[in-house]
Amino acid sequence: MIFSCGREDRTGKMWHLSALLLMTLAHSGTPSDEITYLPGLVKQPSFKHYSGYLQASGTKKLHYWLVESQSSPVHDPLVLWLSGGPGCSSLYALLMQNGPFQVQDDGFSLNYNYYSWNKEANVLYLESPAGVGFSYSDEQNYTTNDDEVAEDNYLALQDFFKMYPYYKTHNFFITGSSYAGFYIPMLAVKVMQESAINFQGIAVGNGLSSIQLNGNSLVYFAYYHGLIGDDLWTALTQSCCPNNNSINAHSCNFYNNTNPDCVTAMQEVSHVIKDIGLNRYNLYANCSGGIPPHSGLGFDGQKYVTYDIDPPVFHNDYFGQKRRTLLRDIPSHKLKAKIPCVNTSAITAYLNNPYVRQSLHIPDNITSWEECSSAVLQNFTFQYDTMKSQYDQIIMAFKYRVLLYNGDTDMACNFLGNQWFVESLGMQEQIQRRAWLFNDGKDQIAGFVKEYQNFAFLTVKGAGHMVPMDKPNPAFTMINNFFKKRPFAT
Repeated sequence: MIFSCGREDRTGKMWHLSALLLMTLAHSGTPSDEITYLPGLVKQPSFKHYSGYLQASGTKKLHYWLVESQSSPVHDPLVLWLSGGPGCSSLYALLMQNGPFQVQDDGFSLNYNYYSWNKEANVLYLESPAGVGFSYSDEQNYTTNDDEVAEDNYLALQDFFKMYPYYKTHNFFITGSSYAGFYIPMLAVKVMQESAINFQGIAVGNGLSSIQLNGNSLVYFAYYHGLIGDDLWTALTQSCCPNNNSINAHSCNFYNNTNPDCVTAMQEVSHVIKDIGLNRYNLYANCSGGIPPHSGLGFDGQKYVTYDIDPPVFHNDYFGQKRRTLLRDIPSHKLKAKIPCVNTSAITAYLNNPYVRQSLHIPDNITSWEECSSAVLQNFTFQYDTMKSQYDQIIMAFKYRVLLYNGDTDMACNFLGNQWFVESLGMQEQIQRRAWLFNDGKDQIAGFVKEYQNFAFLTVKGAGHMVPMDKPNPAFTMINNFFKKRPFAT
């Protein structure tokens, strides 16, 4: 009996190894899209990665970069990452935030990221919509809107599963940041209808969930962080809040108040936040390159008109409305989008290196890579003010998990606005707000988390808009806990 058990064990092991080998072979990606050599690395990666194009509507082709898991690509989840803007590239996340490679200051060298999200997940970075990064349309018409982006992302995702059909059985998550706070729930509602995809949930970082709540909360954020003084605060509460009551946060209307005194006060708030040189993506970080001599719309060497990536924050934002009005009269080829206070020169140099483009299988006729597309932002139609309806559908399905997380020093999509948004969904609290930890040699407080059924709202202490870049260790801990259904805090 002992020997018999031994023979059965060896046979079982051989069968297991054979099955694993077959699964691995079946899991091989599209050979023509495989990246066989990536410039800038001292040593090429042990994991496989792929770069190519996915078919969206019409002649639109969306560029993707898939990095397989460093742990178990056959078993680990598939994670889609979408960046926001609208009009900004997901490759910034791959090469500067949560991907396996990090571009160095020389614009050519790459280092490995110890806290890469592909340590335990297969991560698909998609440049969306067409016109962003290396994505394109044969017609070069980049007029689009929220609904069209959702449809194109869905079509591209379907094309991905045709190219890599084995990923349909993997746990699938949709993640991203910023204006992807709109992209993600809208795409999720579509994916929920696709039973062949093993969809598990979404994770949104510093996402825009409600334009009005984001705008209203930002005024409180600015006051309690010492950005506006008592005189301006008094003017705001007297003209924008019923009965001069600023205690009840939801009673003040800073977003689209028509009171002339409120409009004037809000112009001052907008000026402080956007135009004096504060880093709106991380209040406590310096502005890269120092305070710019001008901000918003201005001339850059007489070649381009540059403007800040500026999704709507205040409905009555005079400065923002003026910028957007002026943009309509400027040819898109003379516009250049920029992210204020963020230096993107190194990644721009790297991705425009002809050897890098060749490694990524980018056609020669595709124009130079830019972090954000002026053509997309200039021609984008904002169709929605809030994602409440989409979240209601996700929540009412009772089977998808949701994580909303915010770096608590971000002003572009501040934590307070998302906290209010989560509260507006009317869910019953299951676990009270408490600190959560990460290990940095010793346990440290990473932020705070509040949980509902299948839903968590989490803050990351000291992080700005780009959480994985500002706080890589806590971000890695957080996302792995989410993917693996582990508690955020014990």
